Amino acid sequence: NFFAALKALELDCDVIIANGFMATLIASAVGLVKKKLVIARPAGIAWQQPQYLMIIKYAVRLLETIAYKLPSAVVFLSEGEKNQFEKKMGFLPKKWVVIHTGVEANTQKRESVRKKLGFSEKTKHVIFVGRLIKVKGVDVLLKAFVGVANSRLWIVGDGPEKKALESLAQQLGLKTVVFTGERRDVSQLLKVADAFVLPSYSEGLPIAWLEALA
Repeated sequence: NFFAALKALELDCDVIIANGFMATLIASAVGLVKKKLVIARPAGIAWQQPQYLMIIKYAVRLLETIAYKLPSAVVFLSEGEKNQFEKKMGFLPKKWVVIHTGVEANTQKRESVRKKLGFSEKTKHVIFVGRLIKVKGVDVLLKAFVGVANSRLWIVGDGPEKKALESLAQQLGLKTVVFTGERRDVSQLLKVADAFVLPSYSEGLPIAWLEALA
């Protein structure tokens, strides 16, 4: 966020778009200096994230309250997200709008993609897509996968918890778990999977979930 702010000060722009409360605070300061519009996307309510201690939650809630009262407008991805924001934060920004998220659907035939990627029809493929951070609950997914027969679990994504999750998979004796890291062919992996799992402790309107539905 800090280096993005320095870059934003250099660039000529009409609008500054920020995702999350910390980026919104910084973007609002940059917008004030440059006299530009600032559009914010909450991307979830940070103070209710389960990984924070209570004292940190109070501080984060204060910063979030300040952050979302500063921008020119706040964009929500659904009526549900807007309602949850109001419920959890206790207010709505002065200017807000709902812009529904659109995702592209993979129109390829499932059988042809399976053959191309070498997926066996005898094996059931389960897939998770997302950042490997604690709030995504991938550790819960790994524990739940113990004893599941004739199945392969694909963990698609990267993040600070990757090494710990790989170690947990080893401890649990899971030999059918694949940590792919970041991939550019996620839509194809989703196409051939038999099931998509998103075991998050907290989500707004996750793109990975919408893409899996598509």
